[in-house]
Amino acid sequence: MKNVYIYLIPNNKNNRTTSKFHNVCKSENVNININEILTKFTDINDIVLACKQIDPSFKTIGGIVLGSKEQIGSVNFSNMEQTKQVDADIENLLESIENTQKELDNKYKVLIKLLTKKNTHYVK
Repeated sequence: MKNVYIYLIPNNKNNRTTSKFHNVCKSENVNININEILTKFTDINDIVLACKQIDPSFKTIGGIVLGSKEQIGSVNFSNMEQTKQVDADIENLLESIENTQKELDNKYKVLIKLLTKKNTHYVK
């Protein structure tokens, strides 16, 4: 599986005051320091061109529209494949613990039987 890098870049070409636009972009080869680019450029076309010089695979893949009084506080990421693997690892570990517990229970029962036999045949 190939990793890609995702960027949310403000697009100031919007002349509407009721919403804010962000371009969703990606690069495939380099994790670009987008904050450094944003200190040099504000026009979305200039930002894209600067990023393409760093990584030619850089491109816009979508957009996000926010209300005028909204801003992006944070971005959360979930890697479903990793989540599935962790869930499988947990399931395997729980199954192993359950099997170990059954094995211990069986050994405990055998031990009790042996101790019972020993005590019934014990002569002073």
